[in-house]
Amino acid sequence: MPGQALTLLRDLFSPNVDKGAESPVGGIRFAWYITGRESRFDRRRFLRREWVLMKKVFAVFLLMFACGAMIVSGQEEKKEEAPEQSSPPQRTIQELQQAARARIARDSMFYSREERIEIDNLYKSWKTRKGKERQAVAITMLRRFPKANPTGCVQYLLALDSARQKRIRLLKQVIQNYDDCWFGSGGQIGAMARYHLINILMETGKQEEAEKYREELKTLFPDAIDVTGKRLAELLNN
Repeated sequence: MPGQALTLLRDLFSPNVDKGAESPVGGIRFAWYITGRESRFDRRRFLRREWVLMKKVFAVFLLMFACGAMIVSGQEEKKEEAPEQSSPPQRTIQELQQAARARIARDSMFYSREERIEIDNLYKSWKTRKGKERQAVAITMLRRFPKANPTGCVQYLLALDSARQKRIRLLKQVIQNYDDCWFGSGGQIGAMARYHLINILMETGKQEEAEKYREELKTLFPDAIDVTGKRLAELLNN
């Protein structure tokens, strides 16, 4: 760019300009044909007009060059500075409880009002039963009302009541079949089942499998709580 500008200036102000030669700016022909007396005034006016035009063109090129440099510099800065990925805000306990109520209400899509009353009675009776009677209630709910939210809650609680090896198997079944069930307190079955499964697997030396469920818990349930309102992510770090 500077070399071209110098060439324009040299050609423009050179005293040895051929008659009829083309102007270096805009392709305008010099009107310096000598027909008698040469008008010095017309020549100076022409040179002044050409000089102003050349300065404008040169200024435009400089501006374009500066803008291009700024764009390239901005793109390089964006590449160097990786944008911080802001994590989505955690839901409050009230919002989690609202999600739980929405899931519980979905049972009306599969069961009549009378069936939902029976499901609720079975769930309440499970809390008062012990041992084999509890298992019988859980089996009844699983066979008759497999899509009900309380059925998922009972299967989760039954898994926690079982011995270690059976607990692992039942928790995996709960994760597979009742991942989207909720307790009314805002605790989600899928998240809490993974939390307990992680602890058991770590205790039995199955760290690799435990890490798999830990990653799922962090990814799928980042704001999950237990039935007491404590964040599962914080409990895992303790």
